[in-house]
Amino acid sequence: LTQLQLIIISTYVLFLGAAVLNKIKRKMNWGLLLSEVADEISVVHGTSKSTVRPATARHYQDTCNRMIEFLGRDESVESITREEYAEWHEWLATRGTSPITTNNYRRCMRAIWNHLADRKIDVCDIDGITKLISTPVQKSRAIEEHHLQAILQVACVRDAAIILYMASAGFRRQTVGRITVEDTHIWPRPDGQYRIISRIPAEKTSPPRVILGDHQPALACKLWLSIRKHQDSPWLFNSTQGGGQLSAGGVSSMFRNIREKAGLPARMNINAHALRHRFAQQHLDETDARTVSQWMGIEVDTLLQVYAFRSEDDLIRKRFGELPPDWNHQPTTP
Repeated sequence: LTQLQLIIISTYVLFLGAAVLNKIKRKMNWGLLLSEVADEISVVHGTSKSTVRPATARHYQDTCNRMIEFLGRDESVESITREEYAEWHEWLATRGTSPITTNNYRRCMRAIWNHLADRKIDVCDIDGITKLISTPVQKSRAIEEHHLQAILQVACVRDAAIILYMASAGFRRQTVGRITVEDTHIWPRPDGQYRIISRIPAEKTSPPRVILGDHQPALACKLWLSIRKHQDSPWLFNSTQGGGQLSAGGVSSMFRNIREKAGLPARMNINAHALRHRFAQQHLDETDARTVSQWMGIEVDTLLQVYAFRSEDDLIRKRFGELPPDWNHQPTTP
């Protein structure tokens, strides 16, 4: 055999060997699994030092979970082909999620692939695949003040107390059913204004913390405690059916029923999360982001990326104090 023939045969054998190896790795799940990616790229090799924030690591893992969902199995990243990556990229847009969420997944997976390539992990080339969907101008997700007043007018005492406390303290809907009477303190100040503090257990990534309410929620909670049917219930906002713990689903149903009773359409931001957005935006105007994030039990990055968003109208009011008389309130798609 000539030297050229030997080179050609050797190259073919190497190529065939790599293909066979990839098939074996696919069958045996050798290599770095998708479920392991977040841990792999979150630390510096040989140390315990983190390279990304915890919230970013969670986002990486959530994105890898979407790839696992698409593939139907926990695959090694080395065995994922360019074609499979492109199919996953298109599949994201068919899941019913918003364009913003789809774009976030696409950006995040591109960042993951870049991290893996930087670590010399043999992943496929994805150059030219990532394309973002055009998105409309975002609207604020905070509840509007006139909608807040409308639902308070039709709410019963317990529900009004929940809404006022959530608006004043910015806690999650899951927190509502976890607040106990024993860990809640209501007291009057010398000026006659009441205040309320509740200590809540750890939830998600936040440690145990206190939630704080001003005069209106303090009075509403005080009234609710004095008139509620199940006086022996340990929960501040007990279920009206038997006095048990109120679930997160029960809170969502409460908001839906109140919205319908107030005659407001379903498309309006009238839910527990809208009160949380309102709290963040109001307090970021006057308090540092670190304090607000601790009040809400979230990372500063999450606060600024998710809750600090301002609508066009909000930005204009914040700069000029008012909207122009002929301003078009409907955001347009770029």
